[in-house]
Amino acid sequence: MRRLFCIGRNYAAHAREMGKDPEREAPFFFTKWAETVVPAGSTIAYPTETANFHYEAELVVAIGAGGAAIAQDDALSHVFGYATGLDMTRRDLQFEARDKGRPGTPARMSSSPRRWG
Repeated sequence: MRRLFCIGRNYAAHAREMGKDPEREAPFFFTKWAETVVPAGSTIAYPTETANFHYEAELVVAIGAGGAAIAQDDALSHVFGYATGLDMTRRDLQFEARDKGRPGTPARMSSSPRRWG
């Protein structure tokens, strides 16, 4: 795995929980370090210097073939597989970064693929 691309603010209820209006602000893309992915069954230690550690279940889509300007009818032929993931976020650091107008990337801890299918 070389790159991890994520979509934020694509779930309206969560956008509202984070203080955003999903009707006014479109989803956005961000990246995570590939090293944040850990194997299924791994223990994720509670990070020091945080008091607000959240988890979210995620759909993980592994892209197996590259391309550009891919026709919608051909898009699924580029998918290697699907998995469930566990996204861990240090919410206190994320809120602090947001309030300072900074990216929240350091707050995003890991994504743990469960199974490719």
